[in-house]
Amino acid sequence: MISPMKCFRRWPVANSHPPRFCSIGAAVFGLCFVAFNVLASSTGDGDGASQPPKKEGISGEYESTLKYVGDNGRTPVEFALGEDDNRASVLQQLMLSVKRGDTDGGATLQLRMFPASPAYWPIDNISMYRFGNDVRIERFWYHHKAQSIEVTFGDFSLTLGRKLAFYVDGDATGWDQATLRGASLEFAQPGRFLLGLYGGSTNTQNTDPVTGSMLEAEAADTVVAVQVQWHAKEVVRFGMHGVHFEPRYKLATDIPQQQLWVDKGPGIRISTAGALLDFRLGGISFYAEGNFQSHDNFRTISSEGVHNESGSAVYAELAWDSGPYFRRIKLQLQTEGVWYRRFLAEGTYRSAFGEYLLSELDPAVKYHQMPTLEPDWVLIRSLGNELGGRVTGNVLFKRTETSVEVATSYIHYLGGIGPVGRWDRFKGVEAFHGVVSLSQPFCSSRETKLVLEAGGRYEQTDAPTSGYAENGYLYHGKMSLFIRASARHGFGFSTLLRRHKLGVMQQNGDFRVSDSELEYRWMSQWRFVVRLQYSDELQGAEKQRLILGRQVSWSPDWFVNGTVTWSGRGMWAPLSASLSGGTVRGGFVCEHGSCRMFPDATEAMLSVRYYR
Repeated sequence: MISPMKCFRRWPVANSHPPRFCSIGAAVFGLCFVAFNVLASSTGDGDGASQPPKKEGISGEYESTLKYVGDNGRTPVEFALGEDDNRASVLQQLMLSVKRGDTDGGATLQLRMFPASPAYWPIDNISMYRFGNDVRIERFWYHHKAQSIEVTFGDFSLTLGRKLAFYVDGDATGWDQATLRGASLEFAQPGRFLLGLYGGSTNTQNTDPVTGSMLEAEAADTVVAVQVQWHAKEVVRFGMHGVHFEPRYKLATDIPQQQLWVDKGPGIRISTAGALLDFRLGGISFYAEGNFQSHDNFRTISSEGVHNESGSAVYAELAWDSGPYFRRIKLQLQTEGVWYRRFLAEGTYRSAFGEYLLSELDPAVKYHQMPTLEPDWVLIRSLGNELGGRVTGNVLFKRTETSVEVATSYIHYLGGIGPVGRWDRFKGVEAFHGVVSLSQPFCSSRETKLVLEAGGRYEQTDAPTSGYAENGYLYHGKMSLFIRASARHGFGFSTLLRRHKLGVMQQNGDFRVSDSELEYRWMSQWRFVVRLQYSDELQGAEKQRLILGRQVSWSPDWFVNGTVTWSGRGMWAPLSASLSGGTVRGGFVCEHGSCRMFPDATEAMLSVRYYR
């Protein structure tokens, strides 16, 4: 990411005192906040800066977060990434947007400081860059619409098709926050035609999952894209799209040490072309998309690796909604199918060693989001080779508003990419996953509701290998209940149970996870939550894990934490705050098929948010 406002120095020495620029940066942020508040109060309210405001004038949001992490001992994450205990951090974020007629623009400023940083102990020459003070313009944009033409400069989100060919979203959660920083030109005739031209560099909000710090990164990869769509009223939509992805670094020797922490090694040149068809008539909808992809691999370090190859991806969906045809019930049926063959999920295979590695600790951000037909928290290691389908049925009883949904999927992962860039080094796996859920509101109140969900997954390998499990299973259940006792009081309880024993294609391990919450709300202004978690994740069959040549124990443990949230009312409506503290469970957290491992933590955090 480009940092035009950067004035902070990064230092590799532990417990170093921040330079004078820290106080200067804090003062600049304070002045910006005061100016924003004065201007906003004279122009009226508006939405957050991440989206164009709906009202004229200046609007925005200011957020400040203070966090302290205590000593948790030497965990497996620390053996892989370095010391992360006994540290304090400050994050300030100011989002501003301005709208005048058909023109709007804005910027997001971020300030990160570490008043206290841990003592480093030798791991590698990269981890020293994880605790640096930084101030930067994280996002900025200028947007103008004139009749049928829309022009955008700066940062913008882009989705091609159903996210298969390309997808970046600056408002996404977790580590998928990315935009294109460049220019966008769209010419549209509503209901008839759309032509879009896009170009720029990928601008990822690179946040270290352990420390929460913003990592040193300039705009990395170059993207040029185009899409054309034809519409026949609201019935038929046909489109074509193409995208070319050019990596910034093609050789590992070209990457600076501090950049390796973000870019994870040389990249892959990718060109993708695709077409889509979207048909909607009455309660029937049909969607189909196909993409062809060619890629040049700059990461392989062996003659055995694949250097030039091609891949394909197909996704289709057929759905029916009964709508008003039945008086007592409403039916929804949906069937989906996927077929991926050597269709690279760019980012999943980035490696700091110049080769293909499927890192569980820190996979890079993906620039597309291929449907896997499995829940998001299931770790998928082979997005590029997959065949499968899912059938979902939902019944809504109109009188009681009871909703019952049943979904069952069959997935065949057709191998994967090995450590030297060869396909099919990992054995294929067949997986069956079924989920049943129930939602029941009570007392004619949508806030008083019971939700139940249960599911199971079974997998088996295509070719069993000595020393590896031949099959695996996963059971999960969830229950949540919230009761609105009165206009002032509300009570909630939720619990999640998971029994995990998956095999070679998923995260190996035999463990249990539980997560329960008890909630109390008062006057829709105060919210109190107590959370109890249990996990024996990562202990493995021998209750130890080999990290950098050392045997590290990971014993079962309980975690307790709590949160108090306050939302202002009346003249204090723009202000909200939350205070949390306790012990927090680590382990693998998954989003859209990509997972990262977080450490257990003992922490306290205060967050204040103000918007106008």
